[in-house]
Amino acid sequence: MKRIVLMLAAGLALGQLAPFTSIAEAAWWESVQPEARVWIKKVDPDYQKYRSDDERPWISAEVHGVDVENGALTIHHDSLPKVGMPAMTMSFPVRESVHFNMLKPGDKVQVQVADVGGVIRIINYRMQH
Repeated sequence: MKRIVLMLAAGLALGQLAPFTSIAEAAWWESVQPEARVWIKKVDPDYQKYRSDDERPWISAEVHGVDVENGALTIHHDSLPKVGMPAMTMSFPVRESVHFNMLKPGDKVQVQVADVGGVIRIINYRMQH
């Protein structure tokens, strides 16, 4: 719990974390991070080496849920045979929620993910046409 509070304080002070509505929500994000970390290591093994967000790969996905209040996006991607990953659905916090409320379940998107302040989050998203 102390770690969560320190992460929140540091992230908010640096402007890297969206404010959480409760400690319970922060604890939930902390609990799903191990799976998110495994996911990003498979999808993007070089995720810690990029100097710029522009270098990160785009991952095609479908929006399954939009939590505007908490700044989270639930996405589903098909299997990624190149990295041996099955199709899955996961929720991620988003770095910025500009135009976030325009997304809806069923939208086809591309996302970029990164470790931002110790939290795996969606750093960019765009509609897939």
